[in-house]
Amino acid sequence: MENITSLHIFDFDETLVRAPNYTAKKMSETEDLQFRDPYHFYDHPNSICEDIHHIQIISPVRDGLDRAKAKEGSYSILVTHRVKELENEVKMILHRRGIDFDAYFFLGRASEKIEIAHRYIQEFPNLTHVEIYEDSVQQIDKYQKYFKLHERIKLDTYIVDKSRMYQIGDIHLTNEQQIHLL
Repeated sequence: MENITSLHIFDFDETLVRAPNYTAKKMSETEDLQFRDPYHFYDHPNSICEDIHHIQIISPVRDGLDRAKAKEGSYSILVTHRVKELENEVKMILHRRGIDFDAYFFLGRASEKIEIAHRYIQEFPNLTHVEIYEDSVQQIDKYQKYFKLHERIKLDTYIVDKSRMYQIGDIHLTNEQQIHLL
């Protein structure tokens, strides 16, 4: 792993793929299957079932992955809060579209994405560049705070919005409030 100088981290939902969110739960529910909360929905295979939902790849993110895979000394990983039990479904969605990664991480809510980044900084001693694709401002904030501690590594972060992708500089979040659905 001495030859790896560039790490590329990709989120799955609403970053690499446009997938249904919790409001689509009614399309997936049956008389016997009801989703009581968002995570119950996201942890179920019906939430990414292509017989129910029209799941699409987000083009500028796919382009970023293609560039990363063509670059010598790069390593690309998928890091998602989807649960390990959905690994086959996620990989099948990607496989059908000709997408693969060097490594996959299905964290559920038990681990932080930043823990995976930390692992690779330790594993790749010659790492000089990290590129992150994410739709969560909170996750980008965590990554940026973490990489400020590793000045030798250049960090590029990209945020995927509803209809655009942007490279995003330093952010500063304040007044955090938990969302509750009414």
